[in-house]
Amino acid sequence: MKKHLRAYFLNVMFAFGLTTAFLSVIVMLVGDQLKGETGLTMLGSEGIPIAFLLQFLLAVMIVMALRQLFLSDLCIKSMKPSLRVILFLITALLTMTGFILLCGWFPTEGLLIFIPGAVCAIILNAVRLFRCENARNKELADALAQYKSAHNS
Repeated sequence: MKKHLRAYFLNVMFAFGLTTAFLSVIVMLVGDQLKGETGLTMLGSEGIPIAFLLQFLLAVMIVMALRQLFLSDLCIKSMKPSLRVILFLITALLTMTGFILLCGWFPTEGLLIFIPGAVCAIILNAVRLFRCENARNKELADALAQYKSAHNS
């Protein structure tokens, strides 16, 4: 359990940090033009408001919990991986879209920018997860092969 909580925390921080860096660049570029219009651009190019960051952190925590639910074998064991990924993408996008609309993070037109960006971030996280799983599976397969060859001799 401790291992899963550590992985969850690392995934939350990775996604939060990466996306916050991306959003910071956007705020620096267009923040003054949209100053005061949205939760994200409330301060203009001066930075991102703390309220937005806390809301965003909560959203990332929910999305990463959904990721753990759908993309690991902790709860769902008999579902095909491709279906898990599709369900994760749908629930993650619905979660983030809900936060955008309820918290006023972007203008509604911003969803046209957000949704492709969110899909890219989710895909990058999924690719990272699959690479880690493949590396771990390879290590386990190699260890099993070594064990079998040592005991068959």
